[in-house]
Amino acid sequence: MCRASADEISYPMLQLQEDIGQSKNYWPKLVRQVDAANQLRFSPIIQEIKYDVIKVLKEAFPNKTTNVDCFGSRVVGVGNENSDLDMFAHIEYPAQTAVQQLYATVDVLHKKANQTWKIVNTLVDTRVPIICLTHIQSKIKVDINFSKGAAPARDLLVSYMFDLQPIGRYMVHYLRDRTRSLLLSFQLRSHLHTLMVIYFLQISQLLPPVKNLQQNLVPDMGPVITKFNNLSHVELGIQMVDVNPQTIQDALQQYFNFYQTFNYDKYTISPYYGTWISRSELINLLPRGYTLRAVDWMRPILLQDIIYLNENNADRISLEHLKRFLSL
Repeated sequence: MCRASADEISYPMLQLQEDIGQSKNYWPKLVRQVDAANQLRFSPIIQEIKYDVIKVLKEAFPNKTTNVDCFGSRVVGVGNENSDLDMFAHIEYPAQTAVQQLYATVDVLHKKANQTWKIVNTLVDTRVPIICLTHIQSKIKVDINFSKGAAPARDLLVSYMFDLQPIGRYMVHYLRDRTRSLLLSFQLRSHLHTLMVIYFLQISQLLPPVKNLQQNLVPDMGPVITKFNNLSHVELGIQMVDVNPQTIQDALQQYFNFYQTFNYDKYTISPYYGTWISRSELINLLPRGYTLRAVDWMRPILLQDIIYLNENNADRISLEHLKRFLSL
């Protein structure tokens, strides 16, 4: 699957701890996980929760147009029944700060706390103000944030990528299981697996670079381009990989080989460019308007965000954590 590397690396064969192709237990479990995640992704309850949130926002901001966008693992199709539902609240032409919007919403929620919502927590001293709730009818945990960001657009793009290559979702579910078994969930968050899988599939010429999907589009959030062209397999010149125990086994085998031998000092993991690119090249290639923070970009692992091109998504990961995860 992985066809070429910058340094023509020859990958040794490794043995996965769980032989997916031969296991009588793991393959059915993996299929159930992916099927359940897809059911959650398209569940009508998401629309019902959105409707309930919008009702609260309309009461909190009666003279404004309000809406919500969903994002997170449930929306991407890599979540489970315990996953939170993340939402971004749109308030048209807000006169208040994000924190003030949060408090105005909390006032309304207190009135409805015994009907639809249970307030779990409010986070105002974090980078993004968030209300943590439980939707009483569905018992789903809901996080509503009030700072405008590109997270919903990012997850829409990720969903599109995994719709092009569904094998990516299977890989992420396997990697998340392994992360939990090694007690590394805090260090290796789901979105890191997602971006690393996408980049691996791009290097394998099975997914397009994000850059190619944004040709002729202009920035719509500062220097950021949040939209993309929804192109078909034929337009992209790629084929969908069949999903079965052997293809999953082969893909994961090559994934572990690829990242075990990856030269993290020299190269960056960049789903935006989707090719082999050095750290120094990446700095020179960044589009206009982006400002680099050297403290983040000099980390042992450089994993470029798929939307915010000057952010390193691996700023909290040590090589020791990653090597432990990749050690088979």
